[in-house]
Amino acid sequence: MSLKRFNWTIAAIVAGFTLTPTAQAAQIGSTFDSSTEGWTVKGNDTGIFFTNPNDTPDYFSSGGNPGGYIGDVDQKEAEAYFYFAPSKFLGDKSSFYNGSLSFDLKANLSDTPDFIRDFGDVVIKTSSIVLGLELSDEPDDDWTSYSIGLNAAAGWVDRLTGLQATESQMQSVLSNLQVLKIRGDWSLSLAVDTSGLDNVFLTSPTPVTPGPIPDPPILPPTIDVPEPASTTGILVFGAIGMVSYLKRKNDASRG
Repeated sequence: MSLKRFNWTIAAIVAGFTLTPTAQAAQIGSTFDSSTEGWTVKGNDTGIFFTNPNDTPDYFSSGGNPGGYIGDVDQKEAEAYFYFAPSKFLGDKSSFYNGSLSFDLKANLSDTPDFIRDFGDVVIKTSSIVLGLELSDEPDDDWTSYSIGLNAAAGWVDRLTGLQATESQMQSVLSNLQVLKIRGDWSLSLAVDTSGLDNVFLTSPTPVTPGPIPDPPILPPTIDVPEPASTTGILVFGAIGMVSYLKRKNDASRG
């Protein structure tokens, strides 16, 4: 008699195949807990209008978010100043594509016109490509946390053409990052305006690969199911046997 069996092993393996992170994302960061960590502050990086003669930001050991932070005071109303990242944030950062740039900002005055901010509150560049991004909200007296995607979907703009950056441009800039700067001056007012920067991080995307296959679950015992032809045979032989038995019983009652 042939038997049919339903094997659950393959189904159990497929069900147990999951995607899990294999490692933590890579990070490059500055928390300013004990120093300025090589950050500088200056005006337009072309040097056309103004360059802060003191390019070292002020360091504050407390009042950050939390701990220490860096800050500065507007040196000249004609031009905004920016915080410039040190060398550890620069160079080949292609592995951070699709990752993020995050930081905390505060400013006592925030009234920069949009036509100025259109050039970028955050700027990344190579020698031939300059990409800027306008933050969704201006900072205020309290710390404001920002996280920006390192891809075209985040809203980066080519400052030379005014067009949205392409993924190819993002990858080109990150493969040879020469400048990363974050706006520090948020007002054109003649009043004294100050700002602070804390917790700057480049974070790579978290790699995801297939996870381990778990042990298969405990399955119910295999059920043997007879073929339909075999079932018919059993019924036929059973019927013949029953007829023979009834015939013998009838003959015995007559005798």
